[in-house]
Amino acid sequence: MSLTPLRHGVIFRDVGFSQPPGAGPGKVTLGDLILSPSRFEAGSAAGTVIGVISGKTVGSVISVTPNDGRVAVAGDDAAGWSLVVGLTPSDAGEHPVVLRETHPNATNSPRTSPTSIAITPATGGGVPSPPSGFVFLIDFDGAYLTDQDGAYLLEAA
Repeated sequence: MSLTPLRHGVIFRDVGFSQPPGAGPGKVTLGDLILSPSRFEAGSAAGTVIGVISGKTVGSVISVTPNDGRVAVAGDDAAGWSLVVGLTPSDAGEHPVVLRETHPNATNSPRTSPTSIAITPATGGGVPSPPSGFVFLIDFDGAYLTDQDGAYLLEAA
């Protein structure tokens, strides 16, 4: 390689340079994704936020496994990302999920972050189930439990 002297006598020399494997312009390393909180009630409407996902690298894509419709990833890099209730109903209990992050310039893509979500039993909108032998009624005067002996007005304690 020939070197050309520049004005004022400055000469650039080829000193050699090599990058470590996997490094280079625009390279990123993906970290763990954190879901917090991670709990929702069975029967919650689709789109209800289960928890906020933190630790996402800008420009990456997040997916969730199992991809069975019970949960979904929603959001964007500006507003933030969340795990939300999907269109498929979920049974109460502890359910494992894996958040998977991919990035075209990451040295460790894809990166998986296992976690779990707790699905609590549905409470029916806060209305208790009536005891056996009772019927629950709501009319313009209030809410009642009725049985063979009469009606009982429900009042807040």
